[in-house]
Amino acid sequence: MRLWLNRTGEVSLREQLTTQVRLCILSRELRPGERLPSTRELARRFGIHANTASAAYRELEQDGWLEFRHGSGVYVRATRPALPQKELRVCARRRGPSYRCRRRRRGC
Repeated sequence: MRLWLNRTGEVSLREQLTTQVRLCILSRELRPGERLPSTRELARRFGIHANTASAAYRELEQDGWLEFRHGSGVYVRATRPALPQKELRVCARRRGPSYRCRRRRRGC
């Protein structure tokens, strides 16, 4: 799994991580049932805090992208959540109205 994290950008490392893992799943770089690195391994590999990696994994698990298997690790779910439009609405709500306005101005 290849990730690129921008430490100086406006987007938090957790949000960058969740977005990139979703993209890896959607592009089939990460296959259903594939084991992901532990939070400690992810943190060490990319130089981020383990709590950041853990928060990103928890968010992806709550959104239905990943599953935690006690004593075994974190895995890509066998079925992807069917929510592209819903997910966009949730992201827009989290960021607030100013984010939606900026996206409209950029033509998104």
